[in-house]
Amino acid sequence: MRIVPAALAVATALPFVSTCAAQKAEPKTRRPAPTHYALPRDPKAVVLTLDYTGGSGPPRRGTKPYFEVRADGSMVVRDVSGAPGKAEVTGRMSPEQLQALLHFVVAEQRLTDWNEEAVGRALQGFQSPELRAPRVTETSTSVVKLSLPNHEVTARFAALWITAPRFPRIAELQSLFAVESRLRHRAAVVLVGGEKQAEALRTEANAALADELPKCEPFARTHLLSAINTQTGGIMATFCREHRLAGGERRQVWAMVTCFADGDVEVEVHQSGRPH
Repeated sequence: MRIVPAALAVATALPFVSTCAAQKAEPKTRRPAPTHYALPRDPKAVVLTLDYTGGSGPPRRGTKPYFEVRADGSMVVRDVSGAPGKAEVTGRMSPEQLQALLHFVVAEQRLTDWNEEAVGRALQGFQSPELRAPRVTETSTSVVKLSLPNHEVTARFAALWITAPRFPRIAELQSLFAVESRLRHRAAVVLVGGEKQAEALRTEANAALADELPKCEPFARTHLLSAINTQTGGIMATFCREHRLAGGERRQVWAMVTCFADGDVEVEVHQSGRPH
């Protein structure tokens, strides 16, 4: 393993995510009673998708969504950036995992209540320059689509990862951010090769973290933020968590684990603010 420390925080593995605020994206909600969600009769019917449209990145490859979940629990992650490597990676979740995911989306986060106009009006209500919604023209739009026989919604929002952390009191915005974060994490697990491989990468990340920032708590399973194909044919996974310093200051800590095509592994550790 090669460990390459870095002085300052840099962009994360996905061009549309640059902070680990997603780790706080799930607002505290009253957990409703469990419900079984009816699925389409066609086992290959898509029930959930996550996609990113627009932005200033490289030309998109294809029109199919970045991540999709089907009624039989199968999953597909697509490299829409055109980087070397597999254009599609597949995985599968159990029926119980699928129902739990749908319960999170529908009952806990109430995504079917999404109202983009209402969110826009809420954002306009903040007149303070420090809280005013940012004007972002070169950032992608997050799109989550739910397609069930009894529940259907398409929720989209531009620059979600920038806006949502700044407005924690807008419940609908936080719910969409929570769902987007959960789906992005699930897509990352699929892309790296499944839960076992994700755990192996986390072990590498925590070993590097212990060397560079021994006082920082290790990364948990849910701290896998994203994964992408690299331009050299490998895979890079990004872990992110918050680190509280002795004086109470909070910083974000990243570990970027790159698996090269030849089997070598490189880990880069970064934190926001001053060099560690």
